[in-house]
Amino acid sequence: MKHITIKIVLTVWLSAFLLLLVCETILTVTVPRHFKNEAISSLENELLYAKALNAYILGESNEFPEAADSTMSGEIQFLPLDKPVENGVQSNTSAQTGFSFTPKTDAARERREVIDYVKNRPTETDSVEIFKTKTGKYVYAVYSEYFRDEGYVPYVMYINLNRILNYTKSINYVLIFFYVAVSAAMSIPGYILARQIENSQETQRRFFQNTSHELKTPLMTVQGYAEGIQTGITEPKEAADVILQESDRMTQLVNELLSLSKIDLHSLKPNLVKTDLREVLYDSLRAAEPLTESRRIKLTPVLPDEPVYINGDEDMLERVFSNVLSNGIRHCKSEVKITCTPYSRFVMVKFHDDGDGIKEEDMPHIFDRFYTGANGCTGIGLALAQELVKLHGGSISAYNDDGAVFAIKFFYR
Repeated sequence: MKHITIKIVLTVWLSAFLLLLVCETILTVTVPRHFKNEAISSLENELLYAKALNAYILGESNEFPEAADSTMSGEIQFLPLDKPVENGVQSNTSAQTGFSFTPKTDAARERREVIDYVKNRPTETDSVEIFKTKTGKYVYAVYSEYFRDEGYVPYVMYINLNRILNYTKSINYVLIFFYVAVSAAMSIPGYILARQIENSQETQRRFFQNTSHELKTPLMTVQGYAEGIQTGITEPKEAADVILQESDRMTQLVNELLSLSKIDLHSLKPNLVKTDLREVLYDSLRAAEPLTESRRIKLTPVLPDEPVYINGDEDMLERVFSNVLSNGIRHCKSEVKITCTPYSRFVMVKFHDDGDGIKEEDMPHIFDRFYTGANGCTGIGLALAQELVKLHGGSISAYNDDGAVFAIKFFYR
């Protein structure tokens, strides 16, 4: 899975962009169209009301009409066509119309635009029409209202949709800001998740490469000695010893791989019982005697006289100590010192070898699976030890102090 970080981040931004596109479509197309239709409907209802009111005044109907009640009735503006609009003021002294106001400059300009447009263009009476200017988009209708003293007076009713459209534009800006903010915020966990996936993929790739490499070496050795026996070049007893040694090495590697796999699947559970750490350490030291004798390595245990009890899985703890001890034996010069020190809340077990210590560049990766150190060695023993210690609720660390020191802390519980 190449470039997964870029893919996930792009997916986040693209998903947010598609959501923004839907919202923008609604705000720029659907909403204006909806309000335009509502404005037309409101004006049509108002025209019907005006006709019914004229009929009532003329005596053609005995029923007083109910006022038009539409969604945008409150936005309708009424202007008599025979009254001038000058210097931002339009006046009507008719007591019957009661029409007299002094609007703001923008409102006056709006009214002048409507009056000028309607007067300069023949418009069908009682017909709803639309026109647009630089400052407004108007839905309007021309009608006549009957007054007993004045007769029919021409009026224009209109709704300026520009205010609503400007409001939707403001929402658009908010949405764009929201889109950028949300996309940026979502990109952070997306990037982190992608990096984790990439690291997991890379770890898995290295895991299989190193596993095949670790298994290939003993297999090639076994194959070589088997061919030597077959051709009579190698002594059978000598070959058998090497084959058994490499078989044990492969068995140990496979068992460690299976244990790590079970840990990753959360299927490996420790069987916690009351355990004396001293006994487990002594068992680990006895198991390492053949290796120390062949290399003339001295193991120096410094353990307390009294039992040191914790709740632990004896098999897992012995594997932890054996793996750390084997690492110390491989890198020491002549001695590995093992200490077990109980404290009030925890017990500390340390393995201190007298080797050259851990190289600075290897220190951050000392517990990584199959990490290839500066000396070219790879393995999973320390990685497995760390996982098993974690299953016991403890911790393991490494540092240099006249050699390498591995400190394992177990808490009483």
